[in-house]
Amino acid sequence: MISLYVMYFGVALALMGSVELTFRERAFRFWLKWFRHRFFSLHGVLLIALGFPLTFYKGAWSTFVFIVGLVMVLTGPFILIYPEKMRKSFDDISQEAGDGALRGLVAFDAFARVAIGAAFAWCAMLPA
Repeated sequence: MISLYVMYFGVALALMGSVELTFRERAFRFWLKWFRHRFFSLHGVLLIALGFPLTFYKGAWSTFVFIVGLVMVLTGPFILIYPEKMRKSFDDISQEAGDGALRGLVAFDAFARVAIGAAFAWCAMLPA
């Protein structure tokens, strides 16, 4: 059951990353809006809820899946408690490095999503 979750989660990550890579400008504007939205702290709840089942995966590449799940779970409370610090760091990067650097970060994030999503989908299909 957990391997099915890992596979679906991986496919969803890969699709989201592909859409972000395809429509970079819209993804950039979306992230700008989302960071400034009042419900941004719910992003932390989502990270915890989606990352927690990954820590129980036992199968091929279980250490990799566990580490990604653990990073998600441990990042969630930080976003919940300190959403303003996240916004401030995003604004600081924007002021210091410009929008080009933020676009680069969004592209890097999208590429990482595709890579991790593909790895999750692939390892969930391997025999345990």
